[in-house]
Amino acid sequence: MGSVSGGKQWLKTIFLVGIWLFVVGLLFQLFTVGMAVFIDPSWWTNHVLFSHVIGVLGFILLLMALFGRFPTAIWRLTGLMNILFFVQGSSANLSLISPALSLGTAFHPVNALLLFWTATTIAQNTQRMVTGSKQVHS
Repeated sequence: MGSVSGGKQWLKTIFLVGIWLFVVGLLFQLFTVGMAVFIDPSWWTNHVLFSHVIGVLGFILLLMALFGRFPTAIWRLTGLMNILFFVQGSSANLSLISPALSLGTAFHPVNALLLFWTATTIAQNTQRMVTGSKQVHS
């Protein structure tokens, strides 16, 4: 396993674990929102703080995909995931900038669904790549 391909396989496996952790992190974010809205507003702090952890993980995954020479579909989707994550953070507070931007804030949950879909697609494609079961789809 000391070969270059073995090293790349190791990197791909770490990426696979990381992207599934990202997906689980998004689900945890959904849980914290539910807790904040329906149980106790103090959960908003957890929601905001944990988003930083997910953001760092997403950026690390992008670097791994680029420098690990992953298939184009995976690194492009990982790039898109990072853009969607940036939009997610930006859309949350648009109404604080101006009441005229309140409609943009309504995009926050829609973008969250797009982010979850993208991350899940990356995870499934990476699973196929690591196991060698099927072609990677974009």
